[in-house]
Amino acid sequence: MKREKDYQNYIRLIGYAKKHIPLFVICTILSGAMVFLIFSSVGVLLSSVVGAVSGESSQTSSHMFVYIIGVFGFSLLASFSQLGFVHIEQKTQLFLRQTMLHQYLKMKESFASQYSATEVLNRLTTDIPNCTTSIGYYMSAMVFQPMISGLFSIILLLAIDWRITLLCVSCTVLNLFCSRFAMKRTRELKVKMVKGKSDTANFIQECAQGEIEIRTFGLFPIFERKLQKQVQETGKTIKTFSHLQGIRIQLYTFSGDCFTIVSLLTLGAILAGVGVIPFSNVMIALPLSDQISQMMTAFGNGTVIIKQASPHIERVFEIMDLPEESTLVEKEQDSDRFVQPIKDSNKEISFSHISFSYGQKKVLDDISFSIEKGEKVAFVGESGSGKSTIMKLLLGLYPAQSGTIQACGKEFGNCSMEEWRKNFSYLSQNISLFHLTVAENIALSLGSVDEKIRDAVRRANAEKFLLETEKGYDLMLGENNAGFSGGQLQRIALARCLYKDAPIIVMDEPTSALDQASEQAVKKTIDQLPKNCTVVAVTHRLELTRNFDRLYVVENGKIVESGTHQQLLEQGGKYRYLWQLQNG
Repeated sequence: MKREKDYQNYIRLIGYAKKHIPLFVICTILSGAMVFLIFSSVGVLLSSVVGAVSGESSQTSSHMFVYIIGVFGFSLLASFSQLGFVHIEQKTQLFLRQTMLHQYLKMKESFASQYSATEVLNRLTTDIPNCTTSIGYYMSAMVFQPMISGLFSIILLLAIDWRITLLCVSCTVLNLFCSRFAMKRTRELKVKMVKGKSDTANFIQECAQGEIEIRTFGLFPIFERKLQKQVQETGKTIKTFSHLQGIRIQLYTFSGDCFTIVSLLTLGAILAGVGVIPFSNVMIALPLSDQISQMMTAFGNGTVIIKQASPHIERVFEIMDLPEESTLVEKEQDSDRFVQPIKDSNKEISFSHISFSYGQKKVLDDISFSIEKGEKVAFVGESGSGKSTIMKLLLGLYPAQSGTIQACGKEFGNCSMEEWRKNFSYLSQNISLFHLTVAENIALSLGSVDEKIRDAVRRANAEKFLLETEKGYDLMLGENNAGFSGGQLQRIALARCLYKDAPIIVMDEPTSALDQASEQAVKKTIDQLPKNCTVVAVTHRLELTRNFDRLYVVENGKIVESGTHQQLLEQGGKYRYLWQLQNG
């Protein structure tokens, strides 16, 4: 069953390079013919030398010189086939990377936590090249080129003597047996090696991200021992793998070189002694016997290459097979609890009897609320109360398991995902600013700075500090984000939301990672947003929502309180308790 899956995955991998198959065939034929000519030229030269010494041949040196020049010229031409294999591998790598990245970014939210960015990066940069090598030059050189060269060699040897040909073929059967030695064990070790290297890379990335904690808590000896253990285990696997590979190579060398050459020379001497063939012809068979042996071994090589590439292929397809978020908004509606969506045009957002569970854990329990156009509304509560799940349902990251959701006159489930998300901009605590200029990060497109970008920056109160930099809007953001503070970066991200000009801005803990001064700056910017902009915030920082139109307090998956900041304080309930915890 495992073997069948390996071959199925490999055939699927070839499908990603199917448009390059004609080029692969041409390059392989040229390379195979080149190999045959090189080895046959060695045999012809040996035959000429032996024939000249023994008086069996009368070929002149000029004939040999022309022959060698011809072989050299063809070999030079065929050597350009290597460029063809590079082209095939690079184009297939690019296609696979684009497909994998697309699938990773489009996968369902429920799978996001299973694959870290480092893990996906390992598969993009390590596993994909190993996959494409197995369908490019390596596969051609180890399988198809030897087959072509071996076939030509058999034809030439049959023209010399059928008995020599039969002996060469018989010797290669022994080679084929030796090449299969420890094949199953080799694949098991290869899988273990790939996983070990990936785990080590993930661990090193974790150490790099947590280097301050490692220093502060004096964890270096612990992490060093753990890394050393991982490296030693992986090294032990690599060592065993190398030993098995070495044994296979030594067996092949013995059967392919020593045994075959001795047998050919013995048979050639016997045939030459009885006058069947000139002994000089046996010299042609010596290098060609190796090509026949390579041809027979190539059948086993194909299996070995597929098995060695299989762990890499599986890791690539594991990401590519992740369930993709539906292009249509999903709705898991319980028919006996169906609630008609609110038709009031003033209602920008409405949740009607929404329930949601992660597995067996119920997170939201029959909640309903509505938000009018232009309102600033926040969902507050303790960690794990369910407020973040409300945001994810609103953005369409998860489908509601019962009830209906409506936004901007559209019902969740009756439009495409792209159409649904046109209604929203998103501002999170983990700011994602890309290696682009400030203007390009705001517009999320390449182009010159226009008035719309400038207007969004002014409305986000980011123009002053931005123009104080040397390049302003053309400043390139990178890993250090050009030295901007957290509050400044948050306002650039807010400018991006304003530039999109979506009717609803969703904010997920937008100030939780900021100091008090930066928080106040972002709070002021949010308070000054235009009246026609609907804001939905999820936060535990209650100071941010002090001037919001309405607050919903979420506890154990239910909305337990709602009202303005002042009204909730006067009620003396859960909100007042949370406020006093934060403000003394």
